[in-house]
Amino acid sequence: KKNLKFAEYLNRKLNQDYKGLSRGIYKKQGQGVDGVYNQDINSKMILLELGGYQNTMSEVNNTIDLIASIIKEYIDSL
Repeated sequence: KKNLKFAEYLNRKLNQDYKGLSRGIYKKQGQGVDGVYNQDINSKMILLELGGYQNTMSEVNNTIDLIASIIKEYIDSL
């Protein structure tokens, strides 16, 4: 639940500061699926997937910089 709360914060802040940068939070669900991934091992883990086949490495690196600044802002607020 803590990880989900942080993921929701990150998603909200990314789209607030950089509209459309985040495509949202995908929760795996359905019959026979528990939706539990490695980020459930620790309360300080989330899974971020960046870029796709249409993105350049430069675009992905720029996105990493933006996400890092938001994560730093969050940590500094704790």
